Amino acid sequence: MRVPALAGLLLLGGCDMLGLGGAREPVVIDGSSPEAFKRTVAEARSELGPRDRVKFEAAVTAVRGRQFAAAVDRQEYERRVRTALDGQTAPQIVAGVDSWTKRAGSDAADAVFEAKRELQKAAPKT
Repeated sequence: MRVPALAGLLLLGGCDMLGLGGAREPVVIDGSSPEAFKRTVAEARSELGPRDRVKFEAAVTAVRGRQFAAAVDRQEYERRVRTALDGQTAPQIVAGVDSWTKRAGSDAADAVFEAKRELQKAAPKT
């Protein structure tokens, strides 16, 4: 009887070593260096499912766009992106996207699509 119990304990212990037993804390993005940033963003991304990964990528792309517009050179741009995301987790970033989406609502998206249709109608035909 002791052998199956021991095998079960070893299996559970192995799961914990692999990060499969119980909830882990999400990876915190480390913007202290380019290397740490790249590594922790990849780790944070890997914690997400497909739907949340799309939201995460959209948020990171938006941050990159804002920081690109504000930076005067590549070094400043990369530093600004690292600083903007430093200390956050992927779930926090996704929650921010969800919060913004709720505030904006589907009415805002419909209004944008309607404006695009109107602009397309008004554009000269070539």
